[in-house]
Amino acid sequence: MEISLSKPQKSAVKVPLGRILVNKRWRGSLLCKELDSADSKVAYSDGLGFVDFFPSDSCAVIYITEAELLTPKSFTERINLLAKEYHNRGVVIVDVCRSTSYQDFQDLACIELELTVYPVSQQNEIPRILRALTYAETRQTNNPFKNSVEEETGLEKQQMSLLKLIPSVGEKAALKLLKSYGHISAISKLSEERLACKIGKADAAKVYNFFRHRVVL
Repeated sequence: MEISLSKPQKSAVKVPLGRILVNKRWRGSLLCKELDSADSKVAYSDGLGFVDFFPSDSCAVIYITEAELLTPKSFTERINLLAKEYHNRGVVIVDVCRSTSYQDFQDLACIELELTVYPVSQQNEIPRILRALTYAETRQTNNPFKNSVEEETGLEKQQMSLLKLIPSVGEKAALKLLKSYGHISAISKLSEERLACKIGKADAAKVYNFFRHRVVL
């Protein structure tokens, strides 16, 4: 599938309530067949440019495949565009299965660009993430006169929905982490010791290793 580096057209980014807007290059894919279920419905658009999914008009998601992760030039432009156009409302889902390049990617996306990065090991994990984002986004008040406080509330809901998808992290632990550190990009950089101060050693180990894509049973 050819990946565009153009910006999304404003007229194309109109997400129907409760649906996920999907770049038309994904039409017919197994991912979208799984996504277009009783729990969620998709709408396709050919004007989304470098963005793969929009759970809402203001939340943009790109998916970096394992093949892209092995060729930095192919993903660097896209994540830079995401950081520039959507700042802290941009989310990167990255396939890290068998890849040794994830640490370099994480350094760029999280530390330099401060993007929200969510690692997956299989493509079939993506629908669950997108549904969680859609649910969080549709809970926001659809008010064109939002002030900065309301924008922050929307961001917190987005971040909370993603943190709660991490094994062993419930609402209480997610809330503690967000209140202390504000954003997943900051949480993903923390040492295991600093995490343990907030949520205990056992959960801290799981969160720490999740963001480094190591499995802890």
